[in-house]
Amino acid sequence: MSNFGWGLVLLGAYVLLVILARWIYIARPNVVWTSAQAGAMTKRLSVPRRGKCDPGSDGEAPVTQPVLLPLLEEIKEHNPTSERSGVISR
Repeated sequence: MSNFGWGLVLLGAYVLLVILARWIYIARPNVVWTSAQAGAMTKRLSVPRRGKCDPGSDGEAPVTQPVLLPLLEEIKEHNPTSERSGVISR
């Protein structure tokens, strides 16, 4: 194999290692942390608040305030769920 061929092989191996290192040390921990934060925020926003909550027609307080429903849906939509998220991008 010529020097040019070996250069391409080494360049390909280098690019592969950079992508692998990015996924293992940067992207995956960020995905795990973001998912945990989104889950915690969703749980905090879903807990019924006591005090200023008007009861519904059945006399019980709503589980989630209606104002927060769009926010909860947006958090769930942007929460990464795939284990392979961030291998190459988002």
